[in-house]
Amino acid sequence: MAGYQTLIKLELLHNFYKSGVTDDFEFVLTADIQRLMRQQRLLYRNFGCGFTILYESTQPNTPTIEIDSDLTFVFGLGIKNPGTFYGITDLDESAPSTVSYTNGCRMFYYTDGALADLKYKVLHAMYPERFSFKFTEKTAFKTIQVTIKDQNGTTVNAQYDTAGSPITSPYTLNADNNGESGNILRTFTGFFDVSKTGSGYYTILLKREDATEKTLQVYIHDELSRSNVSGVVQLSLAKPTPPLAAKNLRIDLKRAESIWKYFIINRSGLDFTATDLVLSDKSGDSGPIYNTYTFSGNPAMGGGGQALPNTADSINSLPTMVFESTVKIPFYEVPKTKLELKKIPDGSPTATAGNVLISSLPNPAPDVRVDDNCNIYVYI
Repeated sequence: MAGYQTLIKLELLHNFYKSGVTDDFEFVLTADIQRLMRQQRLLYRNFGCGFTILYESTQPNTPTIEIDSDLTFVFGLGIKNPGTFYGITDLDESAPSTVSYTNGCRMFYYTDGALADLKYKVLHAMYPERFSFKFTEKTAFKTIQVTIKDQNGTTVNAQYDTAGSPITSPYTLNADNNGESGNILRTFTGFFDVSKTGSGYYTILLKREDATEKTLQVYIHDELSRSNVSGVVQLSLAKPTPPLAAKNLRIDLKRAESIWKYFIINRSGLDFTATDLVLSDKSGDSGPIYNTYTFSGNPAMGGGGQALPNTADSINSLPTMVFESTVKIPFYEVPKTKLELKKIPDGSPTATAGNVLISSLPNPAPDVRVDDNCNIYVYI
């Protein structure tokens, strides 16, 4: 009697959550995957914080239908709650590459043929196999040279003449405002066709007139480029030989960190000056998530992490004091507590006396994070 055994198991981890796992993602099965699964009698099963791909088997660790070639599974990656997810997650590409995840970027998780640990890259864009390309920057140069390479780093043909013969790269793109001089905003446009190479990960190398270069990391896929996905998962499996062993993979997401900046806004008419307020971390935290933090100001006032506002501003024409953490603080599902705001008597530099206005200031909402900064507005 036929049964099913695990070929691939992918689990989603995120250290923002106390449980360590996340169900923030939705996986989009492309038409190619669905066709491949029918042909090989494979099953896809989602279990919330990941999925499994199973093969039909009548013998232990042996597929009913022999897998006689390399397999590539490509999934679209959707996010259930983008505002929160992007706020709590550090998506920058780390060493040896250092690519920042900015607005418009997408995630790319992939494996080699051995289905070893998942690797990660930041995608600058997604395109269909035939695509219009546009690049804008402030420059005095009026042309750029474009070279396109596949996932193996091999230069590919991406333009053809009227007879259908390939044109050798690099390809020259002219700026849209060639008649104007000076260091101004210019847009370079072109049309490329990589349909003969097919879908997958590519790099687009831009070379300026002064020989400086910029590399864009992109994913080419007709179906996914038309979908509202936030990333791609590409699992490559070299032709397996029975007995098959299950491949266990993990997407390991990291929590974001940010500078916390408190704007204390006096709308009650409370009588205080800049020397009357102290923001102190009374938690005593020493890891593994939070530590005890100091906020900018005059550390001589009270010491021990207590600080005075280092600047005065105005919100809605109301007196406003600002406190800013001196280091980044991580986002975590369990809020940080005991960030205390106290009004101290005039002439009391030790700040041991006084009235506690707020015993535990609120943590920033994830969706207010801009780059590495979070503003928190507190009315008293």
